[in-house]
Amino acid sequence: DAEATGLVNLGMNMRPLSEALEGRLLEDAAALKPLKGVVLLLGTNDLIRYSALPEALREPRSAWLARYADMIRSAGRRLLSATTGQVILASSPPLGEDLGSFEGQLGAEMASAVEQVATEL
Repeated sequence: DAEATGLVNLGMNMRPLSEALEGRLLEDAAALKPLKGVVLLLGTNDLIRYSALPEALREPRSAWLARYADMIRSAGRRLLSATTGQVILASSPPLGEDLGSFEGQLGAEMASAVEQVATEL
């Protein structure tokens, strides 16, 4: 119950971050006037999709990470302008058990990008 806890969970299952930016999800979250703020955890689906593509079809990793950071930055700015509460950026949880795997390493790079964006906002 959002009224009792002051917490709201909104998401878009299996949708990439770009689709969250195209829609009203961020504004809808802010419109609920959360007491403490909004935790922004986006990117897990992007990591899954990027990892599933054959290497020959992937855009260069550095370009993909830069675009991911730009989208997180955009989402953070939109939330900051739409809410009076805090905006907390969270990185996606690790995929799988092997942090040394391709997905584990890319997830760590995504977490670094989220950390960098958080310092900018």
